[in-house]
Amino acid sequence: MALGTYKAMNKGRNRKRYILSNEEHTTLQESVKIVSDLYPELNLKMPKKVPKSLLYSVAGLMEFNSKTHRKRTSIAETLSRYVLWFKARL
Repeated sequence: MALGTYKAMNKGRNRKRYILSNEEHTTLQESVKIVSDLYPELNLKMPKKVPKSLLYSVAGLMEFNSKTHRKRTSIAETLSRYVLWFKARL
């Protein structure tokens, strides 16, 4: 995975998406545990599990956002927009 990320960073094309995978599936929690064991000085916190329904909702919002704005946005950018939108209505 690290090599694939490195190659995508150095040889990848702008505005392209790459799917990186390996032979053995690891969850985000497992990946954080591995990194925490290798680099304890980072003091990483275990991410909370998120329901699949929320992930599908965010993916749908991102698709809708990219089609309406004709550009791809990051997950953080999309989530922050919608969180701010919902907070403004509370």
